[in-house]
Amino acid sequence: MKPVPFQLFSLILTLAVSRSAAAESFTVEAAVRQALSNNADLAAARLGVDEARGRLAQSGLRPNPTLDGEFKPNVRGREGSLSVGFTQKFPLTSRLHLEKAVSRGHLAVAEAEVREAERRLSLEVRSAAIRLAALDALGALRELQTRNGRELAAASAKSAAIGEASSLDSAQLELETSQLGLHRLQTESARNELASQLRLLLGLPPEEPLGIAEPLTTTHTPAASVGNPERRPDLTAAKARQDAANQAVELARVGRWEDVSVGLFGEVTRTRDEPLGIETEGLIGLRVSLPLPLWNKNAGRIAEASATAVRAEKETDALARRIRSETAVSLGQMQSEAAVAKALGDDLLPKARLIEERLQKLHNEGQSPLTDLLRARERRLQLEASLIEARRDFHLALARHLGATGTILSPAP
Repeated sequence: MKPVPFQLFSLILTLAVSRSAAAESFTVEAAVRQALSNNADLAAARLGVDEARGRLAQSGLRPNPTLDGEFKPNVRGREGSLSVGFTQKFPLTSRLHLEKAVSRGHLAVAEAEVREAERRLSLEVRSAAIRLAALDALGALRELQTRNGRELAAASAKSAAIGEASSLDSAQLELETSQLGLHRLQTESARNELASQLRLLLGLPPEEPLGIAEPLTTTHTPAASVGNPERRPDLTAAKARQDAANQAVELARVGRWEDVSVGLFGEVTRTRDEPLGIETEGLIGLRVSLPLPLWNKNAGRIAEASATAVRAEKETDALARRIRSETAVSLGQMQSEAAVAKALGDDLLPKARLIEERLQKLHNEGQSPLTDLLRARERRLQLEASLIEARRDFHLALARHLGATGTILSPAP
């Protein structure tokens, strides 16, 4: 009986790539680009910028002038008056300029929120693609182990039939093979669910096959300078929101003074003057109306705007602290998972493979029971799966680090 092959990861990668060859295959970054171009929710979010631009174009405009007219005839004679005038309101303060500034701040917030939606989407897609690639590798591992287990079970059953091996050993092998098959089915179920979620993010039809053609092999920790946390879109949006809130405070303060109305009017009157009869007179005048802030001093809106500005400042400070923490934590997680993967790949797995190879040889020579070989194989299988999971967790931590530093698309290596 031939020993179980030990160059398992090369076979896993071959199986994973061939499995996704007929499917729509993406690298992790290609999947992010696909989502940024085709995600429906992101396309809807981008319309918020157009809405903000429309509000900016409408803000800071003077009200239209009004045309006033009045006609008062005398119902008992030919006397009466007719007046026509134009009235225009003018702000006494910098209200229009402040309205424009507030709307400009809201536009900056809308643009930053779209970039933040892109950042969140890229993090979600990158994480889902990494998990999908890891599930493909685990599925290929389970498939190989199931195949090898069946071969070993068949050989053991044949030996038991002729009295060269124990039937109990054969039953144990069949049980192990069944358990591996169950794990493979569970992995396949999890993969189908994750692929469905990823298709939705990428804007792909639900029936289209999907695969990630990028093996998770490298565990290289990037430089700490990747991205710039201070320019993260949500922090940019928070700062723009804070600026707009400060402008809104000034707008509320100047709102105590309403606009002054200035009007120009002309009036024609017809009156009877005995003994001269009907006389026509014309007048031209200037009308000014100035509201006085006696009862409504806009105190409530000033207090509300001031509280909003203080809250925006505190939220910006809290977000900046959280971003620094996320950046440091994700970098530490990458370093930890890289160390775990290195220990598994360079130390533990080679030892486990060597032990399994020796036990396989001893078992073939009749010097070691099958149970020892099964325990060694189970330990090696667990280590193979642990290595895949460690590499997966490293790349997930890398995705979180890219997201924490505001990187939407990773630079080309």
